[in-house]
Amino acid sequence: MQRTRELERHHHPTLLHPPPQSLQLTQSSSSHVIPTIDLSRHRSETIQQIHHASHNWGFFQVIHHDIPISVLDNTISAVQSFKELPVQVKSQHYRREIGSGVSF
Repeated sequence: MQRTRELERHHHPTLLHPPPQSLQLTQSSSSHVIPTIDLSRHRSETIQQIHHASHNWGFFQVIHHDIPISVLDNTISAVQSFKELPVQVKSQHYRREIGSGVSF
């Protein structure tokens, strides 16, 4: 199990790597594990898992998505850069009007 986790760590951006101690689950904490959606599974099973995780948790982790690590790293970098901008600049992208979509 530990070897599998070590191999999986190489496929995720470093920002998403949890500290090693957080990988140790105890019996009491196992019910609080973030749902993981495996996109390599059958479509109907994946849809059910997404529905369940969304309904019960509101979020989930996706694995086997085939998104290149460079795209993930660039996305995280862009989000970090945006968060570091002054509020005046970020507020130009914030909209609350119905139908305008959310951009911040």
